Amino acid sequence: MMTKIKQKPIEELKAKEFLLVKDAAALLNSSRQMIYNLINTGKLNAKNIQKKKTLIPRSEIDKLMFQGQVVPMANKKKPKPPKADDFYSLSEVQQVTGVSEKALHQLICYS
Repeated sequence: MMTKIKQKPIEELKAKEFLLVKDAAALLNSSRQMIYNLINTGKLNAKNIQKKKTLIPRSEIDKLMFQGQVVPMANKKKPKPPKADDFYSLSEVQQVTGVSEKALHQLICYS
């Protein structure tokens, strides 16, 4: 039997003054581990009120999101398509490696 996981609407989470780690993760569209990493590195202030209950003030989430320190995303350039000069012919591979044609064929087919 599958149990449905109750998901809180984002608007409801935005209205809360204090968030649980799982709520902060849902609000930031991230994992709980990421929230704990932010807490452990001091980027997000939180308070343990019980052994397994950590509360994060909603204002801390706002500070984190709007503090002005934007980390640029990696510049993902499209890889250039390979040119004909980037490849070896089978005979060139044989000459360079000293591998027989049969052994080369087996390496290509069974790898």
